Amino acid sequence: MSGVTALLDWSQVAADLTGSGPITYQLDPGSQLVLSVDPKRDMMVLNVVLHPNDPTPELAKFKFVMVQRVTHGGKQYLRLEVDDKDLFVEFFNFSKTVADNVVDGASAYAALLDTIGSFNRLFSSEGSITEESRVGLIGELWVLKQLIDEFGEDAVKCWMGPKKDAHDYRFDDAELEVKTTRSAGREHKISRIDQLQESPGKKLFLLSIQLVETPNDKSLAVTTLVSIIRGHLGDQSLLQTFNEKLAKWLPKEIEDGVDEGSPLYQLRSEPALMEVNDSFPRLIPKSLELLSAHQKDGRITGLEYSIDVTGMGSPVSDGKIHAKLK
Repeated sequence: MSGVTALLDWSQVAADLTGSGPITYQLDPGSQLVLSVDPKRDMMVLNVVLHPNDPTPELAKFKFVMVQRVTHGGKQYLRLEVDDKDLFVEFFNFSKTVADNVVDGASAYAALLDTIGSFNRLFSSEGSITEESRVGLIGELWVLKQLIDEFGEDAVKCWMGPKKDAHDYRFDDAELEVKTTRSAGREHKISRIDQLQESPGKKLFLLSIQLVETPNDKSLAVTTLVSIIRGHLGDQSLLQTFNEKLAKWLPKEIEDGVDEGSPLYQLRSEPALMEVNDSFPRLIPKSLELLSAHQKDGRITGLEYSIDVTGMGSPVSDGKIHAKLK
């Protein structure tokens, strides 16, 4: 590890991100790699020097990282940029790994190419969907199918997931958060600070879905559920609404092949429905006020944790979910 990168750790960068102006870090002694952060713009950038004998780079389209070729001060650079704060730690670790490879003798460009392959999630292709996201989508689509069977096509209007709302489904007086897991227990990841916070005047429920891999033809798959839902939507405006919401999550160009080469699943158990209230295992903004004095200033803006709700709630054995949201 270089003396430069050894002196720089994430805690320093995290502290700098609470500031107001952009900051630059030299990652290698030869200044081939420069990392910069801009707190105001929620942006982290790695500039990689290109040398005359480096091959012309193919500017791949990645889902989370924007790559550009730029010229500055008479030098050619590859500029890699992320604008999602949740990816900053991973992008920082990626940048330091590139720098360590440069110190070991690789050119900056060669080190970059070698390191990208070790950070598959960060550099997933544009339009791709992770298995975790596919499993989550299977759960939400399964619920939508049940709701359409229960009270009709208008259930499509209640699906809020693609809008990145705190909760997946919203009804007149209730909200529903769908959590799908492949674990043997009901362990679920909570990815935002308000995900288990009910909206004013509404009750919040969580539906825990467990999936298990299966080789049979009764499996749950994205394409199968999408086909069934579309077949139930005779109203063309509602069909269009569904297609538009789905496209925000799953680009049309990869929809047909989203299940190819992926595991097949079936329900491991009956889904369990439970109300989320003050007796539920959760962290919400008011919880953080008790845990940290910094939250009084609103300085904790993101949170990710896991919960285990094994043994909680009531089984939904008849598929009627909406009727139980009381």
